Amino acid sequence: MLQTYATKETLKKLGFEPIIIDRIPEAFGRNYPLHRKLAHPFTQRAFYLFRKHELQPISRPVFNSQELTDLLQSDYYGIVIGSDQVWRKEVFSVDGDYYMIHQQQLPIKKVAYAASTGVATWEYDEQETREIAAALKTFTGISVREEESVHMMREHCGVEACSILDPTLLADPQIYEPLRKKAKLSGTRKLITYILDWTVDKQRIIEQACVETGLEVQHILPQEKKRKGIWSRIINQDPCVYDWVNQIATADFVVTDSFHGMAFCIIFNKQFVAIGNATRGMVRFTSLLGQFGLSQHLTVDTLPNITQTIDYHSVNKVLTDKRIEGINFLRNSL
Repeated sequence: MLQTYATKETLKKLGFEPIIIDRIPEAFGRNYPLHRKLAHPFTQRAFYLFRKHELQPISRPVFNSQELTDLLQSDYYGIVIGSDQVWRKEVFSVDGDYYMIHQQQLPIKKVAYAASTGVATWEYDEQETREIAAALKTFTGISVREEESVHMMREHCGVEACSILDPTLLADPQIYEPLRKKAKLSGTRKLITYILDWTVDKQRIIEQACVETGLEVQHILPQEKKRKGIWSRIINQDPCVYDWVNQIATADFVVTDSFHGMAFCIIFNKQFVAIGNATRGMVRFTSLLGQFGLSQHLTVDTLPNITQTIDYHSVNKVLTDKRIEGINFLRNSL
């Protein structure tokens, strides 16, 4: 959600009027928008409120490729696809629409911004690859999030792509201040954790980090959280997006196995340890940290040397240059 928010705000600053396309997998059923409207205020309240207040305007629901084509033909100048793992087959496979396979003939600008394959291996078969390659050749700009994806685009699809910042990092950090003002929780004088997939090793790393920093731990997503069944989903809500942002922004130290947890540590200049999460795509971690010279802050099962603080003077110089690259890419592609 924060990627979408950041992309929208960046496009607004570039003079565009972004509309978020409500692309719903047809398998969800035509009644899904009604279900979402009635159930999500109770079962997914954090996301529902963020979507309602921060992710507007949004298009009418579209359930298949033809409906998406019809929508884009109405009055759209272009479409920006991305970011995150929209090009990872295991995660997203909505009728090829994230590659514009069925919209090749549309006379609009088609741009991929920081699209991620999530992994360092090509997941598509020969027929899928031919369709993807043909569709990508109609794009006016192709950027990906990881350097490995640049090579895959060239090798498998015959197209040139550039590696570019995730939109959460691209955006002016000031766009997060209105979100923080709505937060109720803070991470001040705390070791904040944001762990998606708890393991014994991760728990041990967090305990060791608490000892070495002398900080009290505060979990954004507690280990004991269980969400099976509708009543459990109502009781055990996802963390509020506003609180999520503010806890990382105000933390004294962060431990996370999330790509975007790591990205927001960089945005807010936090000292952190990133625990590689192979299930969710390890290349996402190694690629981002490598760009900023922060690979030594990535671990898998042991606590790295946290007395070696991150030099954010150097990191921010790289970040500024890469933000300029990203903005120029969008300007030139659109």
